[in-house]
Amino acid sequence: TCLWVRGGHSSSHCLHPADHCLSTLPTIGPRGRVSFCTFLAHEYPDLVHKVIMINGGGPTALEPSFCSIFNMPTCVLHCLSPCLAWSFLKAGFARQGAKEKQLLKEGNAFNVSSFVLRAMMSGQYWPEGDEVYHAELTVPVLLVHGMHDKFVPVEEDQRMAEILLLAFLKLIDEGSHMVMLECPETVNTLLHEFLLWEPEPSPKALPEPLPAPPEEKK
Repeated sequence: TCLWVRGGHSSSHCLHPADHCLSTLPTIGPRGRVSFCTFLAHEYPDLVHKVIMINGGGPTALEPSFCSIFNMPTCVLHCLSPCLAWSFLKAGFARQGAKEKQLLKEGNAFNVSSFVLRAMMSGQYWPEGDEVYHAELTVPVLLVHGMHDKFVPVEEDQRMAEILLLAFLKLIDEGSHMVMLECPETVNTLLHEFLLWEPEPSPKALPEPLPAPPEEKK
């Protein structure tokens, strides 16, 4: 996901430490960080300008799976890492050609230590992030989904688009879960157009017209 924020070092108000991070850094990552971006956009609506979610899934609370391979000891996960990488290649890409294998070999697609992987998967716990919480977002959200994604069904992103107040769902036929690596030009074009787009101001945001001057008495 990507979080597009307002503000900067010249902001006139005192910044909370979290505000300072919002003013300087975008946030990009998988499902867990989609929830992180949702939290930031919900709690800091004056700082967050736009949110981009790529294969983010539905508006559901995060709960760790107790019957998961990622709950195994770190040493076991390390031994299984070649099998996990092969499984990720099969499920994460729409095609399994030389390009995808090279991306996997170079570590651009699946490069995380067993310790970090286990901690990341077991730490995805956020019971507050239900549909009601997502429906309270007021910022524009771009949803990008690769149609060959085997991890996130398209129905989940469609449900997310229905729940959000202002959302745009874009489907990429040639992409899967790793759509940013598979179709970089298409994704970059969508992001570029969305970041340049500005929503029309709401009637409440428009200044009220000045009252007509009183008529002079003859």
